[in-house]
Amino acid sequence: MKPNPIQTIGLGTLVPYLFVLYSRIFDVKFSWLHIPMLLSTLLLVLSAVSMQLFGVMSRTRIGRYLGWFTVWALVGVPFSVWRTGAMVQATQVWPRALLVFIAVGCTVTSLAGVRRAIFTLGFAVVILGVISRIWGEMQDGRLFLPQGKFENPNDLAQAVLMGFPFLLFIVMEGNNLMRFLVFLGAIPLFQALIRTGSRGGMLGMIVILLFVFFRCSLGGKMLALTGGLAVLLITMAVLPESLLQRYVTLFHAGPSAAMQSSGCPTCVMHQEEMAAGSANERYQLLKESITMSLENPIFGVGMGQFPVARGMDADRQGIHIPWRVSHNSYTEVSSETGLLGLILYMTSFFGCIGMCWRLGRFAEARAHPQWKLISRVTFCLQMSLLSYAVTSFFASVAYQQYFPTLAGLTVALMQAVEPEYKKWKRQTEAAAQAPLDFQRRRVLRAA
Repeated sequence: MKPNPIQTIGLGTLVPYLFVLYSRIFDVKFSWLHIPMLLSTLLLVLSAVSMQLFGVMSRTRIGRYLGWFTVWALVGVPFSVWRTGAMVQATQVWPRALLVFIAVGCTVTSLAGVRRAIFTLGFAVVILGVISRIWGEMQDGRLFLPQGKFENPNDLAQAVLMGFPFLLFIVMEGNNLMRFLVFLGAIPLFQALIRTGSRGGMLGMIVILLFVFFRCSLGGKMLALTGGLAVLLITMAVLPESLLQRYVTLFHAGPSAAMQSSGCPTCVMHQEEMAAGSANERYQLLKESITMSLENPIFGVGMGQFPVARGMDADRQGIHIPWRVSHNSYTEVSSETGLLGLILYMTSFFGCIGMCWRLGRFAEARAHPQWKLISRVTFCLQMSLLSYAVTSFFASVAYQQYFPTLAGLTVALMQAVEPEYKKWKRQTEAAAQAPLDFQRRRVLRAA
């Protein structure tokens, strides 16, 4: 699809917007300029002027289900435990995230545009690693940024892990200078990931390595296995004992026998107790959010209102509890927008997985002149989607920009190759139908 002038300007606006959105450079410096807000407003205007806004939402199953999810969240506002809060979430917070999907779908219409957007995301994550190295601080044994969206270590780990596949894409598609910059940037990025102490991030990294292992050739499997062992050894060598014990609580929530029997310092023992307590608290929040989902299966308690509903239940019992989100994106959606909301959200997610798989098959058939580029994009998108799926079990990020960004890139890739893909699909279906038609003719002749 050839971009029109408005889409060309839109892509030129989208690239810096994605960069500031994922590098978070304006969280630590020059926040008073409000650059992200200015860029997002311009993108919204350009998306509307391009006359593609509603087309992006209706042309694919991914867009349609995201649109219906948005409508359902608005329908549930009158039934929320706090209508004003739910209205803010449904009309301001979630639409800002959905804007990324719309902007990517409206402005990225070619393979060159997809490549440029992924390069931007990769280098943005590199800058995020540099920022975490310069401004990050260790508190209670974990890496915290001083302020901004990624000041929470779990959110930082998720963003870094989702960005690693885009670094791999730059290594595969970029020039030597780009590869050199990526290798330099990967060092602080990996340090940031393991120093966050995010158990979801660590589990996500293991799942990604397994995904790469099973997708690669024999030589690639050996390389992935060697890389995985190297990562494990480096992690064990450079991490302080308190963080290692925190990762152990992913599989065992209580204090470890090694720590109990050792003469460890009081501060280290305190950090492990905090980690164990955090794991137990998250398990309790998971049970509460599942219970709330089953008690409010139709509309939920309102978008973003799980902490409010939980607090109200505690007040009725005369108990004071701290303000906590569900720390699980799936039960966040089910408890706040109902089971139908979860179905709509997950259908759009699996729509991305399915579309990437179909485009991967299309690339393997070499039915497009740039089949290698398509194959690499689908491979990296699948890894990033998998990272999001795993780490979202440990974070309430369903209404943030992560998934809409990946969904937008998936739709943009399909738009870029749609004529060739449809032609290949027709040929494949015709080839599959030919033996059946031949068999029917034989039966009719015999009759």
